[in-house]
Amino acid sequence: MSETADRIIDQLGQLTRRGLPGLPAWVRTHDLTFGQLRVLTYLQSHGPTSMTQLAAWLGVSPTSVTGTVDRLEQHGLVERLHRDDDRRVIDCCPTARCAQLMREVEDTRFNFLRSQLAVLNEAELASFEHLLRLIVERTGESNSQASCLPE
Repeated sequence: MSETADRIIDQLGQLTRRGLPGLPAWVRTHDLTFGQLRVLTYLQSHGPTSMTQLAAWLGVSPTSVTGTVDRLEQHGLVERLHRDDDRRVIDCCPTARCAQLMREVEDTRFNFLRSQLAVLNEAELASFEHLLRLIVERTGESNSQASCLPE
């Protein structure tokens, strides 16, 4: 990797470490671990998923994922349902409360990004947009072929 790329990564890290001025409301409301948030993000994008598939995706034992899902269920963020076609299979399903939380998480992230981009003028934003579009276009094909999130 070039020195310029290393400097860019360092600068992006500085922006990330600055963080937000205070904790977002969703952090105070839902005492969530990073692992629990990963599960919710996965369920929000993939929909109901069997406990076995969820454990495999996380790379943990089914017992471990059961504990995580227990805590999420206590918060009202997921529910477990037996499949109609095979009652032995239990799906973990995101609830409406989960969808609301994930919107709040996304809003927090977008508001943070907007605040960071606000320091640029229109010409700088256009240049930045062009460079991001190049990155997306040039990495899109390779990312779609080798996703880092197993199904």
